[in-house]
Amino acid sequence: DGDEIHFGKVNLNAGSYEVKISCRGDTLYGGILEVLHGTTSLGSVDLFLFAGEQATSWIYTPVAWSTGNLRVRVNGKNVGSTAYRIAFLRLEIIRAE
Repeated sequence: DGDEIHFGKVNLNAGSYEVKISCRGDTLYGGILEVLHGTTSLGSVDLFLFAGEQATSWIYTPVAWSTGNLRVRVNGKNVGSTAYRIAFLRLEIIRAE
């Protein structure tokens, strides 16, 4: 719990962005995957709730130019899960405007 991967600094102008993540669920060991830009949480998905591959997306709208590490971390687990495993396949940030 709390382990994370950093992808270096990502600079984003003010505007609207779609954040998409493709991940693999695990109905035995799945943890909760959270995506962050710096310290701002862009969203999370409970990987225990589904089996197989799934795509999830959120809208992120910084109001001013911002920079920060792009982070993917384990943020807890479902009460039914036996571990904190996360598996993601692809992460995209697409300007929506």
